[in-house]
Amino acid sequence: ERAFNEINQKRDYPLIWIEGQPGCGKTTLINSYLKNNECDYLWYRISKSDNNLDDFLYHFSSALRDILPKTSQSLKMLSLPFKLDAKTLFLTIFSELHQNTASPFCLIFDDFHLISNNHFHEVLVESIITKNTREINTFIISRHKPPHVYSRLRARQQFSQLSKQCLDWSEDEVVELA
Repeated sequence: ERAFNEINQKRDYPLIWIEGQPGCGKTTLINSYLKNNECDYLWYRISKSDNNLDDFLYHFSSALRDILPKTSQSLKMLSLPFKLDAKTLFLTIFSELHQNTASPFCLIFDDFHLISNNHFHEVLVESIITKNTREINTFIISRHKPPHVYSRLRARQQFSQLSKQCLDWSEDEVVELA
């Protein structure tokens, strides 16, 4: 309950960063939170190949097909035989998620520490700044601290991090989450 309360307090921020060591319960916490709060969500597990934005957008579009209508502009854009600007695609995706999902909606990127491509981070930050929808919470689960590019979101009150204490579990909390 303590951890869920902290997440609820941060839901006004479009981007919430969860940082912690392997096995400390980051993924379990967010999974339990979503189940207990009956949030609609899209969970995407990052892989190393997602550092290539074209690969990421291709794989991410597969996940979007379960949520967005077949007439979705972003799905049409992703199926074009030529490359489009990644920021334009991200903005279209955020816009369509906002239009086609129940509010609030959660977008979860798990294992985000695997992203080392600075352009990926910049595109995500620019998309959130431009779209600034508080009806969509983007949760980033990572083993690393956020890169400096995210300070722009923090300055705009669009970014928050869960405290390290949020992942310090008592025995009772571990049993409750399991």
